[in-house]
Amino acid sequence: MSVVVVGSGAAGLSAALAAAVAGAEVTVLEAAPELGGTTASSGGAVWVPGHHLAEDDGSAAAYCRAHLAPNPLVDVFLRHGPRAVGFVERHTPARWRVMRYPDSYPDGRDDRNLEVEPVALDGVEGVRGPAHYRSVITNDEFDRYRPHLGGRLPDGLLDGREDHRTMGEGLVVGLVRGCLAAGVRLRTGVRVTGLRRAGREVVGVEHGEDWTPGAVVLATGGFEHDAALVAAGHGQPVLPLSAPECRGDGLRLAASAGAWIGTTGWSWRWPATEVDGEPVMLFAERSLPGSLWVDRTGRRFVDESAHNALLAFDVVDPATGGPAHRPAWAVVDADFAARYGVAGSRDVPAFVVTADTPEALAEAIGVDPAVLRATVERFTGFAETGVDADFGRGATPYDRFNGDRDTPHPVLGPVRTPPFHAVPLGVGVVGTKGGPRTDERARVLDWAGEPVPGLFAAGNAAAAVLGPGTPSNGASIGVALVFGVLAGEAAAG
Repeated sequence: MSVVVVGSGAAGLSAALAAAVAGAEVTVLEAAPELGGTTASSGGAVWVPGHHLAEDDGSAAAYCRAHLAPNPLVDVFLRHGPRAVGFVERHTPARWRVMRYPDSYPDGRDDRNLEVEPVALDGVEGVRGPAHYRSVITNDEFDRYRPHLGGRLPDGLLDGREDHRTMGEGLVVGLVRGCLAAGVRLRTGVRVTGLRRAGREVVGVEHGEDWTPGAVVLATGGFEHDAALVAAGHGQPVLPLSAPECRGDGLRLAASAGAWIGTTGWSWRWPATEVDGEPVMLFAERSLPGSLWVDRTGRRFVDESAHNALLAFDVVDPATGGPAHRPAWAVVDADFAARYGVAGSRDVPAFVVTADTPEALAEAIGVDPAVLRATVERFTGFAETGVDADFGRGATPYDRFNGDRDTPHPVLGPVRTPPFHAVPLGVGVVGTKGGPRTDERARVLDWAGEPVPGLFAAGNAAAAVLGPGTPSNGASIGVALVFGVLAGEAAAG
């Protein structure tokens, strides 16, 4: 049996590995010049409740029922998750460690996320990584020493890690090594342009003037880099934060085979802004004390530190039919800028709006000066008492975990020292969640709900499993890994 996997992130590589272990001849085709997709430049957290490194108290199913849209595939994810992460340890050099990161909601846990121990490259080349650094410390080490807040890594911590990788890059290196050992053929720079079919059955993929035969697993990521698909699916602009190859190839290929497309309006989100035309994630303005968000009315509208805060941008104004809370800005003061920087820079960038008073800042961004002044003063009052009476910011373990624990209130701080700054807020998208609907074996379904023979999908190339929100930090890669394994096994027959 031959299997062709399109894409080489967590979903694609886990599918390729599973298919190869099951006895198939496997080829991975990656459009980019490097392997790893968005996974390789991510933090690499993998959310899999019930994994073997933490005792399962049976709460995962209740947690998912409480916070996720009803979907029978949630149960499939919970049932096969522990097996999938065990499969990775058995067939790759990657070894898991518990990542102490709270789930998004207060009734969650802080031990459901996994990350890899440092993985030796062992000759592996051509893996994508973060744009400006190599991943050499783990998420837990990053949290313990907090270099982004001026912390210092202890002497000797990195000894012997010159040829090791961590986080998402490390996960991809581990999966690549496992795939190579299992005989998987990995090809980069090959963009798939069509499916080869025999009647209803998909029997291969076309690329350029050539084609590769086999059952097909679509693992191309989302479509956030395709403006037309975003406009049709989301209805509002987004700032793509993923690999540039996430342009909807999988969605279009599946649609060409008659797939049932769903959940195109959902995405994995993070606040972002544009710096010199490039999307930049906003970390400090989301979680650190001394920042607040306001919308076009000059009022706050959400717990800024909540993992799912950006779902507020989907709220519709009944009077206009447009977004109720856009445009929006993150407002900070001089003390915040000096301590944490602004928009990812230690110096305030030129595009950031700056003024000496809240009223002048309001005039500059086009909101009511009296309203913005009142909003800032009310928020500063909350910072002094440590209780956000409007939105409960700082009340959950997730909020506090991502704050500055060296301050009186990790996510609440006063905003009163001029000058004041306003950073335009956009919907940053790490990956869209729309694509072909799939079944419990990751088989692509047609509009009648029947499997399309020979076609499978996993990760962000498939319709969402966990709903519009995010239950925990590593949910995206967790779903990709689990359904990648299921897709590979099914594709191999």
